[in-house]
Amino acid sequence: MAVTSSLGVVADCSLSIQIIHDRDEARLIPIGELDVHSASTFGIAGELAVGERPEHLHIDLSQVTFLDSSGVRGIEALMALAHRAGVRCTVLGRGADADGADGAAIANEPMVVWSGSTTHMIAVPKA
Repeated sequence: MAVTSSLGVVADCSLSIQIIHDRDEARLIPIGELDVHSASTFGIAGELAVGERPEHLHIDLSQVTFLDSSGVRGIEALMALAHRAGVRCTVLGRGADADGADGAAIANEPMVVWSGSTTHMIAVPKA
């Protein structure tokens, strides 16, 4: 897997991640599949975002189309890293109103989650 990074975007073949810094806040936005193949890319992006030492990091999962247990572990590891660095961390999911006025995601469709040999469609609760 080749990982590329430039101008606030970290990407591999199935996942791109935008990192947006705005004053004391940062937003990490994975786009695509967050799974066993892309979890290390997510980890690299998370380390970059936390390394900038924002006061608050928002992990915005609104553009994630597939999430497996490796992706969940990656999110948990990033939250732990942020905690150790003294950075407050919020995980945002899907479920904003139609125009995105609450600042979260615009998409309302369920997310695909893989667990063992079973694939589930779940609705992510509003942030």
